[in-house]
Amino acid sequence: MLIKKNSIINTILILLTLIVISFGYYVNKPIYNPKLHDLSYLLLSKEGKPLELRLSNNGYWRMPVKLEEVDDKFIKLLIAYEDKRFYDHKGVDFLALFRSLKNNISKDRIVSGASTITMQTARLIDPKIKRDYLGKINQIFLAWRIENQFTKKEILEIYLTLAPYGGNIEGIKAASYAWLGKKPNNLTWSESAMLVSLPQSPEKRRPDLFPEESQKAKNLILSKVKNKFGFSENFIEETYSESNNYQKRKIKSYAPHLFDKLYTTNSNIIESTINFNTQVSLYNIMENYVSYYPSPINGASIILERKTGNVIAYVGSSDYLNKTRKGGNNFLEALRSPGSTLKPLIYSEALSRNLISPYEIFDDKKSVFGSYTPSNFNDFYDGKISLEEALKDSKNISAIQTLKLLDPLSFEKKIKHNFKLNSNFNNTSGLTLAVGGLYITPEDLATMYLTLAEEGKIKDLNFINSFNYKPIKNKIFKKSATNNVLGLLSKYDKSGKKITLKTGTSYDQQDAWAAMITKDHVIITWLGTPDNTPTQLLIGSKDAEPLAIKIANLLNYEPPIWEMNKLFFKANNNRKINSGKCSNIISQPLNNDVILVTSQYLPVKSNKENVEWFIDGKLTKKNIDNLMIPNYGFINISAKKDNCIETINILIKGI
Repeated sequence: MLIKKNSIINTILILLTLIVISFGYYVNKPIYNPKLHDLSYLLLSKEGKPLELRLSNNGYWRMPVKLEEVDDKFIKLLIAYEDKRFYDHKGVDFLALFRSLKNNISKDRIVSGASTITMQTARLIDPKIKRDYLGKINQIFLAWRIENQFTKKEILEIYLTLAPYGGNIEGIKAASYAWLGKKPNNLTWSESAMLVSLPQSPEKRRPDLFPEESQKAKNLILSKVKNKFGFSENFIEETYSESNNYQKRKIKSYAPHLFDKLYTTNSNIIESTINFNTQVSLYNIMENYVSYYPSPINGASIILERKTGNVIAYVGSSDYLNKTRKGGNNFLEALRSPGSTLKPLIYSEALSRNLISPYEIFDDKKSVFGSYTPSNFNDFYDGKISLEEALKDSKNISAIQTLKLLDPLSFEKKIKHNFKLNSNFNNTSGLTLAVGGLYITPEDLATMYLTLAEEGKIKDLNFINSFNYKPIKNKIFKKSATNNVLGLLSKYDKSGKKITLKTGTSYDQQDAWAAMITKDHVIITWLGTPDNTPTQLLIGSKDAEPLAIKIANLLNYEPPIWEMNKLFFKANNNRKINSGKCSNIISQPLNNDVILVTSQYLPVKSNKENVEWFIDGKLTKKNIDNLMIPNYGFINISAKKDNCIETINILIKGI
């Protein structure tokens, strides 16, 4: 009998040991929920407005959340209403459970489940748990397992990531953006109560479909917790009366290419430097503008803030989903021939190195450079032209002549190094760099024109919103050089508005470019064929320039100011001689003279014969001993004899 009794005891002990071991194994078995890894990603503007949303693989708007990202009012309200002993129990509130069981037995049906936040989290992790007594037991065991593996903070974060909020919305972060249009870190008591109520009946309490039910649920929660939080009657009445008629926000795709560029698995929310209104405007402009061109021609544009280098608008193609135009390609990152757009950099380098002057005179004629025989775009030549004319008319010969002075190889290396170009360093473009031989991306060109606009100082493009702006790395051009080039490049558009803009057209017209500088911004526009197919349509000045001007006008961008008079006056104190030793060419008038005139003619004299005269860089015919002046005020007079040039600055006043 004693042996039998001991055997029973041993069996019971073994069974208990096995139960304990099994339970220990169960509660320590790692919990894995694929939904916690199948998440959504959101691209935000600088103002915090959604620009692009990518749903989870199963089509849900679900985003991970940290407790510190959620307003404390919401957390307090959630715990006070759903699980007031959350921080005291180990997953199951037995006091609430027994009370619920008693109510259910008396009613002969399940009235209340007494589910703690941990138990609700268990059901979110395993949706297959049935809503019956056996299911409740499974829910309890899984809650214990959750409590054993996660901290209270982590449990709340899992709950707030998986909780349903109506439709395909899961988690407090997605819910706050979808229903309220903002982050969940700044909620009112009314908003918090509405969001606390939704997971219990996410479809029947949707504020867009059933605003009255949503209002009732919100008010019920506030009435239940008013004593705990000491809400006054006036406060409760005001909160009750707040409208609960929220509409679910549909996130329109405004920046798909930028999302693709910035996407990282390290963060589900990307906070960009994009200005929301500017992005929407540019997106619509590009979509409309490109629609008038035949397929497969597409377009792209980028806008920068000069002061910071922040990218405030980014459209990689006119239509992301258009297959015939290959809209999924990000043309802002595509290596393309930039046409003539690098000419201002060539002249800025030459001016910085004192190889040419702002009043340089070029011989625009058919030229041969070794085995290279370039031509102007329209195969038309103007003879003697100024630097201003060379820039504005985008003359190829003068740009190639200047590049030759620089040494094409060293200049190309400098450009590639400073602007971190992706072009193959082993391949060089030689003199063709001046006419589009060095392939770059529109992003590269944006950085280059930002450098020109900021007086030769290089700034990296900034895409991520941060107040810690990157310091300027180095300066590659002189301030006087870039200001002179941009000043000479400036002109008036058809409406009479002053603009600073350079265009470019690639060989066979596959690409049309425009780079525009305004008072505070840099705009790059590009139109082209995705596969470099030749066209008979695209020209920078005809296609890309009007687009850039349209963008600047619609966004009300002001023209830049280049202080040309001061810069020219400073430059004119020294005589510029290209080569050889030259004596003075201009004998009358003298530099810095103030001259009173009664007509449009200015008497000039030179101690040389056969001198060519220029006013403000433009070749001028001499009438006996007089030059016709275009206007009163400060003007620059240049005289050229062979390779010698002298320039003076004078002030003309009418009597």
